[in-house]
Amino acid sequence: MRQREALEATAGAWKDEDHPDLMTDEDVERFIDELRGRRTPLVPDSEKPPERYIFPGLNDVYQ
Repeated sequence: MRQREALEATAGAWKDEDHPDLMTDEDVERFIDELRGRRTPLVPDSEKPPERYIFPGLNDVYQ
């Protein structure tokens, strides 16, 4: 039920025109590969990332 509420609350938040670099499957794969290859955290050092993320694969970003 909470997942449905979250989906309904965020419906329309993503707009293709805001992300022209992610229009194809290949674009998305490149973006994910870039994230997985990062050696620096995506958040400032002053912010500690959560112990575990909801979405698979995000835990790898901070290791």
